[in-house]
Amino acid sequence: MRSPVHMSQRDYTWVVGVTNLMIMMATMATGTMESTRIKEALRKEGEFLKELKKATEEQIAILKAERVILERQVLHHSGQRSTSANRSITLPIQQQSSIESPHLPVLNLDLPNRAVPSQKNGNEEEEEED
Repeated sequence: MRSPVHMSQRDYTWVVGVTNLMIMMATMATGTMESTRIKEALRKEGEFLKELKKATEEQIAILKAERVILERQVLHHSGQRSTSANRSITLPIQQQSSIESPHLPVLNLDLPNRAVPSQKNGNEEEEEED
């Protein structure tokens, strides 16, 4: 086989070998760079998820505090005190599908086992006005 530019077979083989070596090194460097980019993207995603978790925990704490305030307002408004399990106030929170929603979840007031039926009718009217 006659090599281009009339160089010896040995020189031609050396040039082809060096060229192949350079191509392999460039390929490895590209793979390393891509791997570095992927690692950086995963690190940033991990940081974002940590921040999202922290924000979610803060929102949960705020909602729990608001629930306590609402429980106290309902107890104060109704003139009753929570003395036992049968007079507990439950405020189940309906979860929303979107975390990014700026609106607060809907709170359902459930006041079981009132002591006097006449108080029940009077208090329900007051609650409906709110």
